[in-house]
Amino acid sequence: MIERDRALLARAATVNRSFGAVVVELMQRQDDGQLPAGPLREVGELLAGLGREFIDRAAEIDGGARTIDAAEHVMLLNGQADQAM
Repeated sequence: MIERDRALLARAATVNRSFGAVVVELMQRQDDGQLPAGPLREVGELLAGLGREFIDRAAEIDGGARTIDAAEHVMLLNGQADQAM
């Protein structure tokens, strides 16, 4: 297993271990039965980000493509492709 995949699975395991506690916290912070929008959004964004990482990695494996982060994208745009790899 490559280090990048190991790190992705480790992040997922961390989320899995703490998700129950996060749900309980959200339940306790309800206001008249309504969940608080801010924390609810934050949890959703974090889960969506992790999900996006899984989907992006699967796409890389399927297509042999490689995704790049914003810093690497800027390096490529500036003609510094050798440093980006």
